[in-house]
Amino acid sequence: MKSRAERKARMMEMAEKEIEKLLDWQEKGERPNLGGIEEEVLRIRKRIGEGMAREVIESQEARRPVPSPCCPECQKEMHYKGMREKEITSLVGEVKLNRGYFYCDHCGSGLFPLDRQLEVKERNWSESIIREATWLSGKAGSYEEAEEILKRIGRIEMDDSTLWRHVKMRGEKLREAEEMRKEKSIALPQVGEVPRQPSPQADRMGVGIDGAMVNIREEGWKEFKVGAVYEIEERANRDRITGEWIMTPCAVNNSYVAHLGDAQEFGPLIFSEAQARGWEDARYTQTIGDGAAWIWNLADLYFPLSIRTLDWYHGSEYLHNAAASLFPTSTSAANRWFNKTETMLFQGQAQTISDAISDKIAAHPALDNEPLNAAVSYFQNNHKRMQYMEFREDGFPIGSGMVESAAKQFKARFTGPGMRWSRNGLQRLIPIRAAVLSDSFDLLWASVFNSPTN
Repeated sequence: MKSRAERKARMMEMAEKEIEKLLDWQEKGERPNLGGIEEEVLRIRKRIGEGMAREVIESQEARRPVPSPCCPECQKEMHYKGMREKEITSLVGEVKLNRGYFYCDHCGSGLFPLDRQLEVKERNWSESIIREATWLSGKAGSYEEAEEILKRIGRIEMDDSTLWRHVKMRGEKLREAEEMRKEKSIALPQVGEVPRQPSPQADRMGVGIDGAMVNIREEGWKEFKVGAVYEIEERANRDRITGEWIMTPCAVNNSYVAHLGDAQEFGPLIFSEAQARGWEDARYTQTIGDGAAWIWNLADLYFPLSIRTLDWYHGSEYLHNAAASLFPTSTSAANRWFNKTETMLFQGQAQTISDAISDKIAAHPALDNEPLNAAVSYFQNNHKRMQYMEFREDGFPIGSGMVESAAKQFKARFTGPGMRWSRNGLQRLIPIRAAVLSDSFDLLWASVFNSPTN
């Protein structure tokens, strides 16, 4: 095994040779532009990185375990069978691993202790490369786009089928971890279990729930459920009517979950995310969504103490459609009615609006049409969830933009031109996309793949 001084001298020699190459390039060539300088320095950086990594790895392999390791299968001592070489692509370039191989005569198992130490699990790729490729598969618009970005920016040649394979393997593990957390969130306390100590992260929190459609092979368009967990904070915003700056409640620090399946399976998932964010320790909570019955059923089951808020813009849209039906030949009359009634809606008079539209239909049977009947039912069924002025005064947002934006971002990855998914393929990518959008990918990856059991 080389001494520290020997290893240092070797690394210094390597660096000096590359510096000489750079100086020779500078002196022999014409006056280069910045792009040319960048390319040359990047090539040298790659060679130095590969060399440094090789030196460090070789020093690790020199520490051959004594006695020989025990077989992970039968726990008997394994026998040294010589050195084996493997080349992998890493973040610093191509790295050759020349490592000792151990074999168990009892059960036929083989082991490379250095691979285990370095957490090299793939034949051709370092775990760091796989992590970044998986992240990019969840971030980019398609596997083909992720391949292009890796090649152009990262200078890493990994085709889209290899990206898909890594997502298949890692995404399944992340999905399993998600399922375990979901099951734990709804499990009954065990005998002797120490109660969790409160650790409030925010005074006010909320959950937004929505749905979106995705094309599944052999099934057609199916709905996937999307949830956003957020903290509530007052921030300065410009009033769209008066132009004045006012303090309004906003959703901040959003995190997201999604699920391809029914509401019963989605409920524990959004509940587990809320729990992880400190939901039970927040003093005030809110559930916000559109008028879909399944959303309010989930709220009743998992968030029974939260304030129910129906998204303001959905209510406003029903008003707009009703105005067009009441005054089909007069845009100015429709606008006047809409502006007056929108103020009433903000003041929490949804039931009054419903009754007024019903009276107009009764007085003018020709107005008996779908948009007006839909508005009557919508305002009547949801009037308790439409106390917008009261919600705003109590410090809660009245728009579900935080979850509608999330649904659009999921759709941007899942519903591109010509995209159709296998059910399993989409389910494996969903937790990756959710972690990327939530800025929690690195934390989730470390908890799943860097734990002692992996």
